[in-house]
Amino acid sequence: MSQRAIQRLEMTFVWIAKGGIFIIPFLVLMVSGSLFFPYITLKNFLFRIIVEIIVASWIGLLIIDFKKYWPKWNAISIALSAFVAIIFFSAIFGVDFRHSFWSNFERMEGVITHLHLLALFFVAAGVFRTMRDWIIIFSLSVAASVLVAFYGLLEYLGQVETFADGSRIISTLGNPLYVAAYLSFHLFLIAFLWLQSRVKILKWILGTLFVFELVIFILTGSRGGFIGIMAGFGVVILSWLFLTKNKKQKLILGAIIIVIAAIPLVLNIFQDTSFIKDNSVLSRFSNISLAEQTVQSRFTIWNMALESFSQRPILGWGVGNFIVPYAKNYDVRMFGNEPWFDRTHNVPLEWLSQAGIFGFLSYISIFIAVLWTLISSVRQKKLHKNIAFIFAGMFVAYLVQMLFVFDTLPTYLMLILLLGFFYTLSLSRSRAVTQTQRLSTFGIAGIVTAFLVAGLLIFVINVRPLRAAGTLIDSFHSLRQGQIAKAEKEFRKALLLSKGTVGTNEIREHITRTATAMISQSRTLENPQLKSLYALAIEEMEKEVGGRDKNLNIKNHILLAQLYGLRGFILQDREDLAKSVNQYRRILDFAPDYVPVWPLWAEVLLQSGNVNEALSAAKKLTDTLKKIDRYNEALYILPVMYVVTEQYDEAYKELLRLSIFWGGPEHKLNPQRIIPIVRLARAGNIEIHKAIALLERMLRIDKSSTILLINLAEMHAQIGKKDTARFYAREALMLDPDADLKKRLEQFLDQL
Repeated sequence: MSQRAIQRLEMTFVWIAKGGIFIIPFLVLMVSGSLFFPYITLKNFLFRIIVEIIVASWIGLLIIDFKKYWPKWNAISIALSAFVAIIFFSAIFGVDFRHSFWSNFERMEGVITHLHLLALFFVAAGVFRTMRDWIIIFSLSVAASVLVAFYGLLEYLGQVETFADGSRIISTLGNPLYVAAYLSFHLFLIAFLWLQSRVKILKWILGTLFVFELVIFILTGSRGGFIGIMAGFGVVILSWLFLTKNKKQKLILGAIIIVIAAIPLVLNIFQDTSFIKDNSVLSRFSNISLAEQTVQSRFTIWNMALESFSQRPILGWGVGNFIVPYAKNYDVRMFGNEPWFDRTHNVPLEWLSQAGIFGFLSYISIFIAVLWTLISSVRQKKLHKNIAFIFAGMFVAYLVQMLFVFDTLPTYLMLILLLGFFYTLSLSRSRAVTQTQRLSTFGIAGIVTAFLVAGLLIFVINVRPLRAAGTLIDSFHSLRQGQIAKAEKEFRKALLLSKGTVGTNEIREHITRTATAMISQSRTLENPQLKSLYALAIEEMEKEVGGRDKNLNIKNHILLAQLYGLRGFILQDREDLAKSVNQYRRILDFAPDYVPVWPLWAEVLLQSGNVNEALSAAKKLTDTLKKIDRYNEALYILPVMYVVTEQYDEAYKELLRLSIFWGGPEHKLNPQRIIPIVRLARAGNIEIHKAIALLERMLRIDKSSTILLINLAEMHAQIGKKDTARFYAREALMLDPDADLKKRLEQFLDQL
């Protein structure tokens, strides 16, 4: 190959690498409703595909001229590489390597993502050599952030529909917290570009963008982001205040500091005014209290993370495996929150628990390397002090926010690009351009191999699971149309496509949840299509759980136990009920304090005939929750047990106690939770007069319960007390205007 051809090939590879990096900031705009987790999967798969292509190009550049394109080792590259290496080893020695490496569709993190991020850093450090390169990539990133913010504005104004379940902006990132963390980087980047610019009109444009993005940032309602941004800009302004010698500037900066410090105080003082109370965003910012349940839950999770660290202090539990020690070290004060926490919602503690002390120290070392680079760059006059403080404030804002949330792809991308920028700053001098070497046959073969491997990786670890994420959505559509056989076929296809990569666990979980929900509603396994789907659910969940007892992801074990228990209950199969009981025993052996499983455990014990043990489990649940003054619907399991064991007075006392704490606007008793008690009474387990007496006492607790009124009417009719039956039926008619119920009760009265 001629020298000219090699040079052309080199420039082609350079522009493929640079072009790919220039595209990456715009991935934040990618959303696909046809994929499982629409805000996450498409972004992440496209990111991996782009990185695999640019890495192949970079390998081609290394083959052409290694010295020119291989980044020299320095504090930043060493710290980042060490961090990724340590989390890889934490995955190997953790409790679930498969999950640590591949993660799942919901998170799309894992070692695989960190390897791609590390590769992006090396490519960027290899091909971006000048400040101009970084100004371009930062400008493109700001452009992308403006589009994210503008979409958020349209969402706020009701011009576009998103999957948001509240009034806060999620834009194209899927969560207000993610939007806030992403925009906070760009507020500082805009300030950096403003300081760099010498063009007046450009400064006006950047100033306008700063105000616009700040408004959208506030509309996310992220309290952690709010604290972070105040801390970050507080650091910047304080630094400028101490450095400037101009008295006028000192007065202005001092006034800004006072305003920043006064904002939370003013919001707190006036939090009860209609202006703040009626504004969902301002009311969130004004209500930052250590006593708030969300804040208390965070503190509780952080304590659990520290306990997890103490159990595996060297390399932790493995990336993404926090759900395992979360169950093992469950704090009963978390009961009533969501049952599965797979993140600590505190990044330093996350790495401490997931990757141990080595992972934590390597994570901290990255920021120490950045700080050292900033100081060195100022000393060597590569960076003005004012700009250095902008970046210092940016990292302060980031780290403060990460005390309350966790990283996602958008924040990881910003972090990696910034590390690449600081790497360029740290270079003692520009890298010399060496003379292009001739390409040997071996070199050409290496370049071809690099692109072939990239193509193979793109298909195997990206295209296949990407199709699986789409096929899973297709199966949900089929289920909504009642096409069970088609849905099962699509479930099986999704499993095949995800095999050996990401997503298998979630597909199995959703097969299980679907089958469980459908069987629970139909209460039968006679439908052959439904029976086949249920068999698939058990088969796949057994694969998920089987052989991995010490790597206990408690959610999978609970789902399998529920599958066994439901089939055993419907078919009255003692063997399946015994399997369910044994599965719950395995769960409780590993996580004895995991309270959410206790009511499920009590129910399956009751179904399997272990009445006394079931009653004991229900009492334990009730006593535990009473100690922390936490009343929950799960506590209805105890009065059910009392009815089964014919302790009717105890059942009434417990229902009375629950009514005090339930105290809903319409019902003192939970309508759904009293149905099992009524069914037990109607099934003949209780003498009918005793059953009527129990239901009438329950009615005294909750006079608005149509369920109790209707059943009392039918039971009194059954024993010949027609006048009493009419009374209860008419009471129910007056309480519930439902047309179907009215027709049913009128027919009942006619029959009487």
